[in-house]
Amino acid sequence: LGGPGENPEAVLPIPSRPLMRLKPRHQNIPTESQQLAAVGQGSLMALYDAMFKVYGINTAQVLLGLPDLLHTSTRRAACDTVNGLVDLGVVPVLNENDAVGSAQRPTQGDGSIPIDISDNDSLAAVLACELDCDLLLLLSNTDGVYTGDPSEPSSELISTMTPQAAQNIEFSEKSAMGRGGMGSKVVAAQHAANNGVPCVIANGLEWRSIVDIIDGKPLGTFFPASAQQ
Repeated sequence: LGGPGENPEAVLPIPSRPLMRLKPRHQNIPTESQQLAAVGQGSLMALYDAMFKVYGINTAQVLLGLPDLLHTSTRRAACDTVNGLVDLGVVPVLNENDAVGSAQRPTQGDGSIPIDISDNDSLAAVLACELDCDLLLLLSNTDGVYTGDPSEPSSELISTMTPQAAQNIEFSEKSAMGRGGMGSKVVAAQHAANNGVPCVIANGLEWRSIVDIIDGKPLGTFFPASAQQ
C-alpha cells in the first residue's frame, strides 16, 4: 500500500461494514435506512481516517443537512469550516447527514440553489461551486457517460459533453451503490459546469483514475465550465 518511500507493510485497521437488521416500532421514528446510516457513519470515517493516517494526513467529518445547503448563510458557514480545515492540512470528508435526511424533505430554502439536492452527486456539485473548486470529480462504476446503456454495443462513450450530446443520452437504472445514478451525475455535472467549475465523470474503480485525471489524461466524460465551452 502506498507509493515509493511508504511503508509497504502498513496495516490498516479497516472496520467491517455493520450488519444490522432493524424494524421500526412506530411510524414516526426514523426509518431503518436512517438508523443504519447513523451506525455506518462512524465506520466509514474510521476507514477514511485509517487510510489517510498511512500518509500522515488527518481527516475530519462534515455532515450536512438540507437546511444547511439550501440557505445561503448556513451553506457559506459550512464552506468556511471546510476552508479552515484545508488551511490546517486536514482533509474534510463531506457527506449528507442521511441519519436525518429523509425527515428534512421537502425543504424550500431561500431559492439560491436551482437543483434538487437528492444525493451526494448534487451535494458535491453545489459545494464545488460554493468553494470555487478547480475541478469536480464524480466517480461511477462505468467509464463515463455513454449515449445509451453501457452494456449495449451500440452505445459510445462521450468524451466531452456538449449541449447537443446531452439531448441524445438515454440513462439506465440508478446505481445499486447509492441513491443516485448516471442521470443524477449528469445533472450535477452540468450544474457545476454552468457555474464555472469543470467536471469529469469517470470510473472510480480504475487504478489511479483520480491521479490520471488530475494529470490531464483524457479519462471519462469532461464537462467544460461555461466559460470554456
